[in-house]
Amino acid sequence: MRALLAHLLAHLRDDWNPRYYATMAAFMVGGVVACQALDVEATLIDVHHLSPLQIPIYVVFYAIPWIFGVLCHAYFHGRMASLRDPRLWLAALAALLEFAVYCHFHYYSDWIAANVDPRGRALCRVALSP
Repeated sequence: MRALLAHLLAHLRDDWNPRYYATMAAFMVGGVVACQALDVEATLIDVHHLSPLQIPIYVVFYAIPWIFGVLCHAYFHGRMASLRDPRLWLAALAALLEFAVYCHFHYYSDWIAANVDPRGRALCRVALSP
C-alpha cells in the first residue's frame, strides 16, 4: 500500500496542474449531478432494454466523459497534436464499444431461462431482470 501511495504522490508531483485537476473535478461533479437530476439511465437508456439501440447509446454515454478527459489532458499538458492520431480515436471507439457490449449485453437472458437449471439461475438474477 505504501508503494502505491508513493507512486500516486510522485505522479501528482510530476503532473500537478491545478487548472487541469479543477476542470476535471468540476466536470465530474457536474456530470454526476446532471445524471442524477435528469435520471439519464432510467429515462434515456433503460427504455431501450433488449433493443439494439442500447449499446450505441451506452457508447455515447461513456464517450462523453472520455472525450472530455482526453481533450482536457491534451490541452492542459500541451499535447494537442496527439489528437490528430487516428489510432487514438480508433482505439477509443473499440474500447468504448467493447465496454458497452460487455456491460450491457442482455440478449442471452432467454437462452439462460431455457437452458440453465432454475437453481443455477439464482446467480443470473441481475441478468434476467430488466
